[in-house]
Amino acid sequence: MNYLGQGALLLRDPSAAEHPFYLLVPPALLIPVLLIATVATCIASQAVITGAFSLTWQAIQLGYLPRLKVRHTSRRERGQIYIPEVNYILFGLTVLVVGMFRTSANLAAAYGIAVTSTMVVTSVFLFFVLRDRLGRGPIVAGVVAGGFLAIDLLFFSANALKIAHGGWFPLVLAVAIVVVMTTWATGRRLLTARLREGSSTFEEIAARTGEDRPLTSRRTAVFLSRDLDRVPPALWRLVHHLGVRPKRSILIHVATVPTPKVAEADRFDLRTAEDGVHRVAVRYGFMEEPNIPAVIARLRGRGLDVDPDEVVYILGRETILATERRGMALWRERLFGFLTRNAARATAFYRLPPRQVIEVGAEIDL
Repeated sequence: MNYLGQGALLLRDPSAAEHPFYLLVPPALLIPVLLIATVATCIASQAVITGAFSLTWQAIQLGYLPRLKVRHTSRRERGQIYIPEVNYILFGLTVLVVGMFRTSANLAAAYGIAVTSTMVVTSVFLFFVLRDRLGRGPIVAGVVAGGFLAIDLLFFSANALKIAHGGWFPLVLAVAIVVVMTTWATGRRLLTARLREGSSTFEEIAARTGEDRPLTSRRTAVFLSRDLDRVPPALWRLVHHLGVRPKRSILIHVATVPTPKVAEADRFDLRTAEDGVHRVAVRYGFMEEPNIPAVIARLRGRGLDVDPDEVVYILGRETILATERRGMALWRERLFGFLTRNAARATAFYRLPPRQVIEVGAEIDL
């Protein structure tokens, strides 16, 4: 309604284009509206910061961003989080924008494109929510979302003239974010494929005889695995290079489901094999924090006698080497390698006790 009011003002008085928002207000109410706008700006900035933290955490959980250090600011509310890296990026971008545009008038073009493009994307997503989540059918979803989209496109097309005058900045920033997210997701899939190429099955290890038969350690080892039916890379390196394997191995595959939370009764499934390998499929909602030791502690209730304080967590740590192999462009492989090197350690992300963690590294040609 505010935008429509400004549009009506400009149709009546084109000279009001200098400050349509404040010229829309009667002179007697200018100072109260200025105070309201200032308070609204503070509230909006906090909403943007909090939203950035929340969306980043969800993107990490869904596999579209590397692990980052997350600090929880409340003992009672799960969603109150602080991500230092995101806060620093927001600070840097704010300083950059102020230095580039210098005045709010110059910033108006970038702001208009950012707001109207967000409105367009929201209307597009509304169609899929109505059709896929609420089951309203494509016709009803198209009519409802299309009505909003038609209005949003009018606003966006009006602001499209400002792209050359600063509106390009939010578009470039959005493309950069999409490139980072798609590079991380694609790189993870390629890394899984490369690791699978050099791995083997537990049957192949069990079939080794004589001097090739690995020695058996008495400890119980926990491995984080992308594939429960294959030997985890860290275990394969122990067997291949040192000829050692644990007497009992617990393979844990952590999956994030597209729901905010998962009921504790559905948290994990346990498959026990005769060869001393136990496979655990763990599920978390995208708003939840992984806690692997808590899962290990609950295995006793499923018939697996294991002491969480006695297990050893063996993690794989891969160094990515960019190559000309088919998969991603070389610059994207280097970007994926940079993101991998700067990701938060799995020990902190999965809440593993540091004194019970061993990391086994390897170089991977992507």
